[in-house]
Amino acid sequence: MPETPPEGIPPIEVQVDAQTVGRFSNQVMIGHDPESFELRFLYIPPGSQRGLLVAHIILTPPHAKRLLKALEENIRRYEATFGPIPEQVLPIGPVH
Repeated sequence: MPETPPEGIPPIEVQVDAQTVGRFSNQVMIGHDPESFELRFLYIPPGSQRGLLVAHIILTPPHAKRLLKALEENIRRYEATFGPIPEQVLPIGPVH
């Protein structure tokens, strides 16, 4: 759901080209160094030992922290509406 920007800050117009599509991910690998956080989103089919990298996102540390806060807030809103999200531990081995 789009949010209203704070008073005095103009909204950002986002353009989406025809090639852009949403991708499903059921696993994420996260790494970091002093300059960045890297999120590698994977899709691993059930019962498979092979995964597909569907997105590789690189963030600055401040942006990673803002993303964490935004996810926490959105999960709080989601659970207030739909109930608690069950935590699952998936039997996935190390990813190479």
